[in-house]
Amino acid sequence: MRTIFAFLVVSITFVYATTLRVAVAANMSGAIYEIKDEFTKLNPNVKIDVIVGSSGKLTSQIKYGAPYDIFLSANSKYPHDLYVQNIAKVKPYIYAYGKLILFSKDAKKFTTTFHKLAIANPKTAPYGLAALEYLKNSNLYNDVKKRLVFGESISQTVSYATKITDFGILSKSSIYSKAMKRYLDGNYWVDIDSSLHLPIEQAMVLLNSKKESSDFYEFMKSKVVKDILLNYGYGVE
Repeated sequence: MRTIFAFLVVSITFVYATTLRVAVAANMSGAIYEIKDEFTKLNPNVKIDVIVGSSGKLTSQIKYGAPYDIFLSANSKYPHDLYVQNIAKVKPYIYAYGKLILFSKDAKKFTTTFHKLAIANPKTAPYGLAALEYLKNSNLYNDVKKRLVFGESISQTVSYATKITDFGILSKSSIYSKAMKRYLDGNYWVDIDSSLHLPIEQAMVLLNSKKESSDFYEFMKSKVVKDILLNYGYGVE
């Protein structure tokens, strides 16, 4: 009996012989799980742990030795910094282009009279920086700066926008998540003119030379992944 039990333990361990730790920007918290499912269909012996956070904080963790294998950022700056510091193994690759929306939890209530506007922290979240650029380039910043509520990441900003603020400037991908399903109707959001902020180039980097890491990195360039990203409101090439 003990021999059979030991065999089962060894077998289970072998099934998930490798674990990949993928650090992911918060705006990708919906799409990444579909991508993960598709990858594991092709690679059943690989387990993927997803770590979601703001791009700035994840970058800081990586610099301090966090054992991540892949980093999917919400911009290209953080991956570039990791590359020039010889932490990343390859040059950053742009896997998606992000988009911004103006969101209101009250249908069609897009007025100039409001109390609070949620945006992500521009110091750590690329979508927050893009939102700030939009407010400044559209000459709205001086009018709204005292009414801004900052989320640590785009995920926290979504929470603020649906619970405590009148409006939110969010990633378009957030509206396609399961948690936001009831707001998918266009009455709750409008696209923000992308010419009013710098392009949101979402880049990824490989953090080690493991075969499984390279396999996932290459999979992120596949048509399967591009189709998933398109379904979540991203732009792809």
